[in-house]
Amino acid sequence: MARSIVPLKNLSAKTTCDALLEIFMRTGIPEIICTNQGTNFTSQLTKEFEDRLGVSPRFSTPSYPASNGLVEKWNRVFKQMLHHVIRSDPTDWDKHIPYLLFAYREVPNCTTGISPFRLMYEREARGPLSVLKSSWSGEIPLPLNLSNSAVDYLQELKINLERAADLASLTTAKKQDSYAHYFNRGKRMKEFKKGELVYLLIPDSTNKLYARWTGPGEIIDRINPHSYKVKLPDGNVRHIHANKIRQFHTRAQTVGVIFEDDFEFGEIHPTPVKTSIS
Repeated sequence: MARSIVPLKNLSAKTTCDALLEIFMRTGIPEIICTNQGTNFTSQLTKEFEDRLGVSPRFSTPSYPASNGLVEKWNRVFKQMLHHVIRSDPTDWDKHIPYLLFAYREVPNCTTGISPFRLMYEREARGPLSVLKSSWSGEIPLPLNLSNSAVDYLQELKINLERAADLASLTTAKKQDSYAHYFNRGKRMKEFKKGELVYLLIPDSTNKLYARWTGPGEIIDRINPHSYKVKLPDGNVRHIHANKIRQFHTRAQTVGVIFEDDFEFGEIHPTPVKTSIS
């Protein structure tokens, strides 16, 4: 399915439902939709909206984007494309989204060798490059009796098409890796039993770049092979990815910077205990 982007003025539940409906009217109404656990997706209005349409929600693990890796990979690619536009037009970036999406859709995927557009419509797109070649190289003459506003509009259109063509070439040059394959390569499976005491990697409330192994927490239930429902020391229950859980055996030190890869942290070292010398 071709990717869709809908710019939002705010993150209210109503705005989110309107955006989802706009997408559904083009693609059809899905049976399952996977989102993060933002309040705009978990609100009562959104739940009722999904119930009325027969859509079953699925939620990714909180504070762990890698659990929805394919989407995060796409988000990263599109943000890189958008970055090129924002540098030259920081206020009207949303108007460039259709051009950026087209640039992405006409580029063949390095894994399949087929563009998203061709997968969708079973033919190649007549994209910005071919339009520029025919319309602005003299093959298709433009009328001479255009008003100044029309000329300005067409000039802006040409600039936008050129930008889309450049971004399409840039995207083609970059090799798209398999996010899940590289993320999971070399990882060992972590398994915890119900009732087991564990350490939890909890971000610092004052600085999101720092985290601390705290505990003991208690495993309440396994949600899937990679995430668990855990009871925190304060009694709250949270859904936590296995990469942020370790077996409880001694006190742990503060971790300086948060990495997604558990192996970045190395081994847990016991906190030194003061002893008196007699």
